[in-house]
Amino acid sequence: MIEVYALLYISIFSYRVLKDWKKSFLFTPITSVSFVAFILLLLPAVLDNNIVVSNQAIFGLIILSFFCFYTPKGFYKQLSFFSIKRKKNIRVFFFTLALIHLAITVYFALGIIIAYGLVGSFLRNRLEDYLIGNVLSNGLLGTLHLLTQFVFYFVVGSYLGIRNKCKYAFVVMFFYIFCISIYANTRLSLVIPIMIMASYFIYVRRMKYTKILTFVSAVIFILPLYLTISNNMRHGISENQTNVKIEKVIANQLNYNKYIHEMDNYIDNSLDRFEYGYGWFLASIGNSVPRFFWSDKPITSFSNRFTVLVTNQSISLQNPVRTFTIFGTGYSQLSYLGIFIEVFFYLYFFTRLFTSFLNTKYSGGFFIAFYVSILSLIYFRGETPFIQLILIYFLYLCRDAYVTNNK
Repeated sequence: MIEVYALLYISIFSYRVLKDWKKSFLFTPITSVSFVAFILLLLPAVLDNNIVVSNQAIFGLIILSFFCFYTPKGFYKQLSFFSIKRKKNIRVFFFTLALIHLAITVYFALGIIIAYGLVGSFLRNRLEDYLIGNVLSNGLLGTLHLLTQFVFYFVVGSYLGIRNKCKYAFVVMFFYIFCISIYANTRLSLVIPIMIMASYFIYVRRMKYTKILTFVSAVIFILPLYLTISNNMRHGISENQTNVKIEKVIANQLNYNKYIHEMDNYIDNSLDRFEYGYGWFLASIGNSVPRFFWSDKPITSFSNRFTVLVTNQSISLQNPVRTFTIFGTGYSQLSYLGIFIEVFFYLYFFTRLFTSFLNTKYSGGFFIAFYVSILSLIYFRGETPFIQLILIYFLYLCRDAYVTNNK
């Protein structure tokens, strides 16, 4: 039965992908979210009959199928922006933030190289570093690095559109990707810049869907090898551990139904049941306050909070963070109505930002548009980064300072 549903889902998804590819869009927020939902929730069940797709996932996938087939026109309405008077000051400010982001990136990479050596930096146990360095702490540099990331992409994208400066932007991006490959503790950190670059050049060159299909087919062919190698890199490579079967990677890492099942069992046995909007509003405000400003801040992140609640244990190497997808987040708030609300507004906000940046008719806008699209894919697993979306929207409001300067 699940195979039939998967086939129907793929058919609707393919219809939407073909429409986007004819416009030279490798990814849009809707296709990004629909793709990652299939990979994490449907594909594992198709490959392993012992995996049961949760009812919450099925309901969420039906909603995504609807938006793949029909998307309201309001999703594509361009956001307003205002004219900037001190444009040079804004450009200097953005450029400074981009340099700060790049400097922090180099600092992170150098720290790993000094500690492990150049070769050892690729063979270390990245999962342990992720839990200790990213989840259990929240330093000033890490927060600043995250909040300046989108400015870096915007500035680099703006230089890619200037003929005599595009080669320098290329060098910066490749150097940036190299640094990320050294210090990144998650595979997605490396995927982000690569997919943004690919999406950008496919769009600006207006590639036909046949060429896009060739590119995607090559990626699908390489993906199993990448997953195997990155899985080894994530857990560390030793002489006794050099081979990891792809089946194990798919079963243990791609199946997110198990986390939704855990959350569902907890809610069924909980006296309070649903949170009725707490995770959307109050917790989101708490997430926006960095821990270095509020050292005693309680756990406000939905994924972190529910990992502790579901397992009744603190987050540690033995009890890593679970991510319940936006379906799980929505269900925890208002049951199945919450899933619909979560998916609707998630796609609405990301699609409007994507469309607005794309309509700037400017290379920096194109670049950040596909950055937004990739972000929607990444944050499907966990809660929506409200503060990051607000800052990206602020960047859009000020984009006039760059657009008129680089036409």
